[in-house]
Amino acid sequence: ARPVAAQEQVTGDWTAKVRDTDRGRKLYLQMNMQSPDGKGRWNMGSDFNLEEFTGLNLNANGNTQFAMNREAGNIVFTGLVSDGKGVGDFRFTPNPAYLTAMRNLGYDDIKSERMFSLALHDVSTRFVQETKSWGFDKLSLDKLISFRIFKVDAEFIRSMRDLGLKNLTPDNLISMRIHRVDANFVREVEALGYKDIGVEKLVSLRIHRVD
Repeated sequence: ARPVAAQEQVTGDWTAKVRDTDRGRKLYLQMNMQSPDGKGRWNMGSDFNLEEFTGLNLNANGNTQFAMNREAGNIVFTGLVSDGKGVGDFRFTPNPAYLTAMRNLGYDDIKSERMFSLALHDVSTRFVQETKSWGFDKLSLDKLISFRIFKVDAEFIRSMRDLGLKNLTPDNLISMRIHRVDANFVREVEALGYKDIGVEKLVSLRIHRVD
């Protein structure tokens, strides 16, 4: 049997509001929780697509319940909503089948709090297998979550490799995504005469707004 902690529910509170971004309408979700052992607190805030939730209606002007259903488990939100804003409590229930599948992929003893993050950012077993096909045999859980947060995907990796950027590390890819170094930027830099300058230089040029 695996440790009980891996099966425990995670609870906390949330606030949310719908906002318009350069990537369309999003739900900005702020979540706070206490670890099941009571020894630590954790909080996060991030934008999510509205379609990632079932039963969500932030204009209901009253009591609400909606959910985020992932392979790693389900997060159920309850509370009050009004005029595109909401506040309340949440409960995350881990999926034991996901825990078993991840163990088979080489990830042992995943604690409840980490399961919650894996669910929140939709790190599915299929995604883990995809990263292996990209040449990353066993990324850490933190790297897997970062890949999802910053949208490091097959299309992005392929576009960089097609431009001659080989042997890219996970940290390289995450940094490029954070600083918006994409294929168009690389081509613009090359047109200015900077060829084969490496990832660090590309990121530095982007940070210093050379475009």
